[in-house]
Amino acid sequence: MDVEKSKAAIENFQELFKKPLVTKVLPFGDFKLSDKAFQNYYFNNPQKPFCETYIAPKLRLLLLKFGKYVDESKVLGQ
Repeated sequence: MDVEKSKAAIENFQELFKKPLVTKVLPFGDFKLSDKAFQNYYFNNPQKPFCETYIAPKLRLLLLKFGKYVDESKVLGQ
């Protein structure tokens, strides 16, 4: 999807919200992998404070709302 199509989609969604949508659309540039130490960080370090404080609560919410779409073989602890 190009930048103009993305901006048009946001404008169309705006009518569904009372407050202004504040979203900046940028063209895709380059993609580079994270350093090896950060790849699969949650799966390798689930007990670390960052994971327990930020990642785990978000995953719980996602599982609660979209659990029927989850590949159980990829869930931590399986």
